[in-house]
Amino acid sequence: FNDELEVNAVFDLPTSAMDVTSSRLPTWGMSFAELEERALANLRLRSTEPFRLVAPGLWAAPWGDGHDAARMLLHDEISRLPGKGEHVAMIPAASVLMIAGCEDPEALVGMAEIARDAVQDPRAITGVAFKRAGDGWQVESSSPTGGMGAAPHGGAGTPAPAPAPTAAPA
Repeated sequence: FNDELEVNAVFDLPTSAMDVTSSRLPTWGMSFAELEERALANLRLRSTEPFRLVAPGLWAAPWGDGHDAARMLLHDEISRLPGKGEHVAMIPAASVLMIAGCEDPEALVGMAEIARDAVQDPRAITGVAFKRAGDGWQVESSSPTGGMGAAPHGGAGTPAPAPAPTAAPA
């Protein structure tokens, strides 16, 4: 995904999630490409509600189901969000995904303030911001955290996995 995040496929169970390893794919009769396609389709099915505008220029994922970080992979949905400049995303916790425009200082400050609190969550991911770059995301060098302490439990720059959508055959 990038130097800060990785994508993992999981089999989502009612009370837990289990990593999908490459050894499981032959049992399902799937290639990795098919798994990725199925996982994204499943994520889209779980993501029909639109992003919420929580402050001028600041959008938040409304789902809160532990897969919000994986929704950074839903490029079409994110690209439709209005904003000033390229999109910047933060995923301070598994159930928190925020999007703002890189040229909207008020929205970015609001995002950083929410992230500062959200990284205290037991399922914290990262306090780093990511800027849209083509079909992916890059670490934003002028991160809106601005040294305000929005680092994950492991400290600034600690890689953490982004939860991935359910990938098992339907």
